[in-house]
Amino acid sequence: MLITCGGCEAVHESTLPACPACGRCPCCGERRVSKRELAEQVDCPTCDVPYCSGCGRCHGCNAVRFSRMEAHSCGFPDDPEQVRRVEEAFGLKTRGAGG
Repeated sequence: MLITCGGCEAVHESTLPACPACGRCPCCGERRVSKRELAEQVDCPTCDVPYCSGCGRCHGCNAVRFSRMEAHSCGFPDDPEQVRRVEEAFGLKTRGAGG
């Protein structure tokens, strides 16, 4: 399911361990990636194409920035109940027309 980041409002898959646009945990909101690290990880290491600033996806190889991170200390996204709560709170289908 697609969700909207509670920190920066980027749209991404609900099971990513961190928002690919701002580096926050989708569940607890803690920043997992520093601003410096975000600035250093602008390009995909596989094909050297810039990640999309809106969704964090590489349009060269389709990889998503931060998708290979381990689960956060809060348990997200390994805990299915936390994923369900995040989808309930931030899922695109729960938003009304016009945002």
